[in-house]
Amino acid sequence: MKDNWVKLNIEQFARTFVFSLLLFFMLLLITDSQLQFKQYSLFFVLSIFGSSCLCFTYDDRNKTYLRSLFRFSELCQEGSDADQLIKELTNEIQSVLLGKQIALINYDKKTLKLKGNHIQVPNINISNFKIGEIRETASGSILFIGEKCDTFVFIHLSHKGHPIKIRENEADWLRMLAFCTASALQNKLLIQKKIDEIIIDDQHKCKSAVLSKVLFSISEIERTKLAQDIHDSIIQELIFVCRELEYHVEKYKDIYYIREILLDNIQYIREKCFDLRPPFLMEMGLLRSIQVLIDKHKSNYQLDIEFFVDVKDDSIFTEDITINFYRIVQELLTNAVKHSKASYIVLTMIQKKTSLMFVYEDNGIGIDWNKVNSKTNSFGLTGIKERINCMSGIHNISSGVNEGLLLRFEISTKNE
Repeated sequence: MKDNWVKLNIEQFARTFVFSLLLFFMLLLITDSQLQFKQYSLFFVLSIFGSSCLCFTYDDRNKTYLRSLFRFSELCQEGSDADQLIKELTNEIQSVLLGKQIALINYDKKTLKLKGNHIQVPNINISNFKIGEIRETASGSILFIGEKCDTFVFIHLSHKGHPIKIRENEADWLRMLAFCTASALQNKLLIQKKIDEIIIDDQHKCKSAVLSKVLFSISEIERTKLAQDIHDSIIQELIFVCRELEYHVEKYKDIYYIREILLDNIQYIREKCFDLRPPFLMEMGLLRSIQVLIDKHKSNYQLDIEFFVDVKDDSIFTEDITINFYRIVQELLTNAVKHSKASYIVLTMIQKKTSLMFVYEDNGIGIDWNKVNSKTNSFGLTGIKERINCMSGIHNISSGVNEGLLLRFEISTKNE
């Protein structure tokens, strides 16, 4: 990375020097070498300074596009639905292309006609559009994003109703955003399709439990690999950049604030890696790992959480039980922060003769079952049910609007 930094600076200097020489020779031709040496020297210095400013402005614009891609790629990994993702995309484009009009255009996949009330756009042949392709029209530029359900999604870019000039680096940035969005939309469609296939009638519960166990095992392996890759590559490179910035803190005051922001982001990424796969989950054991998770949420979100445990034999916590219990508690606490707005949570774990019972209760806003029963809002609850199901457990959920949430489930601990 350091070599790339040096290479970038050399390339900037080379571009600046060559451009300044061209300007200098043009001045010689125009003035027919009649100016004094000091005047030529001053012009050459000023041309180098001006060219440097242009180069740094160009590079700064490219960094803006890179930061934008990084922000949006993080949003693509979150659990938002397709409509929310496209809304985030338009907001991201709007935040970078200030002053430009950004509008969504939806075409029906079957009829290839506009859906809903949209801006006036000329008739265009959308059947042979490629993802990320940009076409110019009389009213502005059209960018093909991808498809969701029965709709082709485009973004229209204009300025006060007129076409805008899209530079090459802007076009590359827009294409990358389109590829990220199309990939995320496709993944969401596939995931929803698989969920619809997995969540079947009661008579197929056994098959569903086995399949869920396989899918969760694959998911844990991928989580571990992803956390390790992020730690070994991205975090290490960011740490290297921080150390490089330390040498310039005294000379440039702004670098101190940049370095602090970078350190905060490193800590944030480390926490996300921990969420992906706690490094000592099996070594620490389930109970200690849950306590660490609780302490983290109490510290970060000012929650009042109590954890009551009545377990006499730790050997009941097999790897399967440990991972699934930890993920269930993690999901419940995440929902408490993001959705239920709970301030007080009670967790209880009780070991019985041949089973293990777990109870979760909070004082949040509760669940509106009319909304939860829709597919778009049940992913977190479905995941918890599936994990309980893959451990051959039984569960009961009690909740209502402004009544908090009460979840009980019990699994067998008999060796079969």
